[in-house]
Amino acid sequence: MSPSRTHPSVAELTAFGAGQLSLDQGVLVVESIDENVTVQIKKAPNTKNDQGIEMRVVDTITGSEVVRLSSGKYEVSLVGDSNEYKLSKGGFTLARGDSVVVKVTRNSTTSASPASQPKLSMTLPDMAQQTLLSRGSHLTVEAVKELEAKTLAAPNDCESRLQLLGFYSDASILSPEFRKKYADLVIWLIGNFPESKAAGSSYSHIHASIDPSGYTKAKNLWLQKTKSDEKNSIIVSNAATFFLQSDRKVAEQLLLKALAIEPDKFDLCNQLGQLYRLGMIGQANIKERKKIAANALMPFERSLGSQSESSDTSSTMTDLAQMAFEAEEFEKAKAYAERVLHSDKGNAVHSGNIVLGRLALKDGRIDEAGQFLIAAGKTSGSPNLGSFGPNMLLAKELLRVGEKDVVLEYFELCSKFWENDSLEKWTTVVKSGGIPDFGGNLYY
Repeated sequence: MSPSRTHPSVAELTAFGAGQLSLDQGVLVVESIDENVTVQIKKAPNTKNDQGIEMRVVDTITGSEVVRLSSGKYEVSLVGDSNEYKLSKGGFTLARGDSVVVKVTRNSTTSASPASQPKLSMTLPDMAQQTLLSRGSHLTVEAVKELEAKTLAAPNDCESRLQLLGFYSDASILSPEFRKKYADLVIWLIGNFPESKAAGSSYSHIHASIDPSGYTKAKNLWLQKTKSDEKNSIIVSNAATFFLQSDRKVAEQLLLKALAIEPDKFDLCNQLGQLYRLGMIGQANIKERKKIAANALMPFERSLGSQSESSDTSSTMTDLAQMAFEAEEFEKAKAYAERVLHSDKGNAVHSGNIVLGRLALKDGRIDEAGQFLIAAGKTSGSPNLGSFGPNMLLAKELLRVGEKDVVLEYFELCSKFWENDSLEKWTTVVKSGGIPDFGGNLYY
């Protein structure tokens, strides 16, 4: 499905099922039997006020989109390889009160079976896809217009579309127009390349609360893909990634389904563990936290077992140490945390010391717990720590037993790798005898 665009003299219409566009002095109805057909409509030559406007068919879930256009003569053509389809008419004249129907049907010489249709091929390797998506987030407005013009001429231009996806993944919150363009790009990617790295990336998430209609269309398409390719663990996993933020229950079901296909695949095990871990955010009930952590512990352990001896396991062991503590598997928590301390990763060393400090505090070794807190603050830092900041669980627990000075020293150490006003605010609260609201830093 092509993204939404505005270009002088050209109106591009993506036929999705059957849709209707309201024109200034008449109504155009485009009926199609296939969601992947793109129809181009433009003013016929030698017309007065030769200016077109973009048009897009919307499926029956979201209703029809109203686009105003002056009356006159128009030409209709198929975009891309038109051998498989034909139009009921190549042009029409629209006048006040008129209703014009253009039908898209299959040529009788081609197969009517969707399974026989040639599929597009994603020739870009994973790294190239990631590079294009990242490049897109830095596009200028002029560059966006140029890329949109390229996709108008070549609807299956993957490189241009991936860059536009990178741009609109950030810009989609700015306006309804951008949200539609973003949704169209995501849906095109799911429909054509559900196995691609890009389809399973964070660039392809439509949030239900931000764009309900776009989310619904993408959701239905992902569910359709997971049914038609239910043995393809990559497609099922990519679909699960899409649902992580908006429907974790569906995400869990899909990941379990993918793991049934490939039980020991690291990415799937880790993804399921992270899904369960997300459920702990904001969860204050100790019994529920223990249950969630126990669920997360199992796939994390499987993911560790699936990694080669040469792999960097520090991230997985950090997750294991934290989840083992919450699941009250304290011996495991100690073993994983101590292994993490041998890592050269600042974030891993920080987290390992936090877990060991919590274990010490649990056993009543308050001074030792404070020493682990200071060690956590002396970390070399990391991109994650520099962005989200340090973990404050142990600091909060030490404040509860009156260890104000060691926590203030910890704040000072953390200021070396985390430049954030929160540290100054927390320092003021602690000095006045209170315990700050650490927010998300209790979970990072």
